[in-house]
Amino acid sequence: MKILFLCSSLEQGKDGVGDYTRKLAGALIRAGSKATIIALNDKYLKAEHVKELQEDNGNSIEVLRFSNNSLHRSRVSMVKTYIRDFKPDWISLQYVPYGFDKKGLPFYLPKMLQQLRGDFKWHLMFHETWAGISHGVLLRHKVYGYFQKRIASNLIQSLQPQKITTTNLLYQLVLKEKNICASILPLFSNISMHAQEEEYLSSIEKKYSINLEDNEYYKLGIFGTSYPEAMLSSVIPKYINEQLKDRKIVLLIFGKNNLPQEIEKLKMNLKPTVTFAEPGELSESKVSNIMSILDAAVLCTPFEYIGKSGAYAAFKLHNVQVETLSFSPIPKYEKEIQLYNEYLSKRPAEKWSVEYVSNKFISLLNS
Repeated sequence: MKILFLCSSLEQGKDGVGDYTRKLAGALIRAGSKATIIALNDKYLKAEHVKELQEDNGNSIEVLRFSNNSLHRSRVSMVKTYIRDFKPDWISLQYVPYGFDKKGLPFYLPKMLQQLRGDFKWHLMFHETWAGISHGVLLRHKVYGYFQKRIASNLIQSLQPQKITTTNLLYQLVLKEKNICASILPLFSNISMHAQEEEYLSSIEKKYSINLEDNEYYKLGIFGTSYPEAMLSSVIPKYINEQLKDRKIVLLIFGKNNLPQEIEKLKMNLKPTVTFAEPGELSESKVSNIMSILDAAVLCTPFEYIGKSGAYAAFKLHNVQVETLSFSPIPKYEKEIQLYNEYLSKRPAEKWSVEYVSNKFISLLNS
């Protein structure tokens, strides 16, 4: 099978959907399919466009990237040529509104994609739907959500996709309310399992004066994008006081810290009883190394949204116990989300791998 993926950006480590698409394409190639990727709105690219090879687990993937500043007609012309030469069986649009427009309103996209012609089928993956899902959101979020729904509907009308998927039950329910029937293609971990790097782990022990192999230390991790609603500075101290009192705790905070003020509040609330280690942004292998030594992790994503959390998927692949302490209530979906999250918590580690999900993806396209 030949699959051409369309996403917004392919700057490695800078765009979650781009990293997802690259890993999925790599897994498909390893399984015997042919795959390539076009990034249509790459804000990290200085040149108007570039064709290059990107790597995933030793596999080279040919990609074509367009700057977000390049002319729409130039993108369409070159994409048409690329489709003609590659002759895909499927084109898979990996959709997230804010990837294709900084305000989350890519009005141009349905018309642009409608111009693409060929003997192929369309697949549409909703990585995000629209703003205004949560209870009690601001009026401006509802307004944005209204227009984002219109764009989503226009995409479906323009492309007439044979398959529509999303990553989680919440989005499936939201789409269903707008008469959009989507299957769930579960999220996989963007962080693969890597061999332990003893020298790196030793450097953390030395820097923070801790012993990671000492069973007296309870190793608690924080990784991934923090939502303001997560309220880490209040929920983590409460959890520690109720569940981990009298334990020696080292709190490992790694990855991009997008809410530094919240982390500073957390330190004020927990020091000196908790040891803080902050390795910062790391390579995939080093993230995997830290995940592999954790006793548990606190998720920075509210309970209702864990089905779309890459951090949750990564922890589950690494067999880490995940504590979801924050909520962002959506009453009308609450019971269904509760049951779905219980199901997710019991899924075995191997089902969070890209290989498992890529096999599900091929089966879906063939069904």
